[in-house]
Amino acid sequence: MRLFAAFLPFLLLLLTPGAASAAPERVVDATVETQPVEHSASAAIDVALWRDPDRPGRSLVIGTDQKGPLETYDLSGRRVQRVDAVYPTGVDVRGDVVVATSGHGLKVFTVDRASRRLVLRSAIPTGVTPYGVCLYRAGDLYAFATSVGGRVEQWRLTVRGPKVTAQAVRTWKVGTRLDTCVADDRERALYVSERRFGISRYRADPDAGLRRVVIDRAKTRWGGKDGKVTADLEGLAIAGDRLYATSQGSTDFVVYDRVSNRYAGRFRVGSGRRVDGCQDTVGIEATARSLGPRFPRGVFVCHDGYNQDGATVERENFKLLPLIR
Repeated sequence: MRLFAAFLPFLLLLLTPGAASAAPERVVDATVETQPVEHSASAAIDVALWRDPDRPGRSLVIGTDQKGPLETYDLSGRRVQRVDAVYPTGVDVRGDVVVATSGHGLKVFTVDRASRRLVLRSAIPTGVTPYGVCLYRAGDLYAFATSVGGRVEQWRLTVRGPKVTAQAVRTWKVGTRLDTCVADDRERALYVSERRFGISRYRADPDAGLRRVVIDRAKTRWGGKDGKVTADLEGLAIAGDRLYATSQGSTDFVVYDRVSNRYAGRFRVGSGRRVDGCQDTVGIEATARSLGPRFPRGVFVCHDGYNQDGATVERENFKLLPLIR
């Protein structure tokens, strides 16, 4: 009888639905960190990747400093360029086109491959004050701008050399405060993160309608909805067969299947021997494509809102690690 009583808690655990199949959280160490952004106190937010198609090891990390510059770094974390007076909260890349939020609109840059420098091409005024931006390629190039007021705008962009034209094609109301978005060119899908609500999926083509599919609902630190992400829900990224989301309230990252959107696990970015992990993360980025010898099977990049160097807290930066699949 005593033996049965001692074994009872373990028996109940095994009989609890989902308990036996619950996957433990992985902890993966960061391997590279960028130089800190120029400003302090919640300056860095979003991050993107430009991949050099000819020499992937020369690819760039592009990070935002909402108090002024857009910054680029090489894959060792060294700063390559600081573009002043952008005031960006979001950034995304398709091919050689880089689009960042800037005040009441978007700024469009192209990458000069030889010098790896961003060249400003155009400023696009938008009907919302954009907080996040994501690009979508389906023949034409599109930019989605998300706002803290809960609205999304979709623009068709035409970039021919130094000339950029923009046409508004769709605007709709999602809900409460939006953070960012990510578009899936392959699956023709748009994902939007609603900070206190969850992740929603729409069709990305401008004539596809506005049917909304909620793929996860955010829970709070004090309980609430039975989701996998804990508010604040922040950044989104797509790589390989996975969709990634920042679960800021639980200081980790949630992974979903790219097609079915089923939950596929979670991980935390910890501190390596020389590089600390990611905390208070907002923006993330990922690719499954090779970026040369340093990241031959892809990379995951996360904004670090609490950048520690020993006992000292430095200005924010971005951490890089081999892609978690």
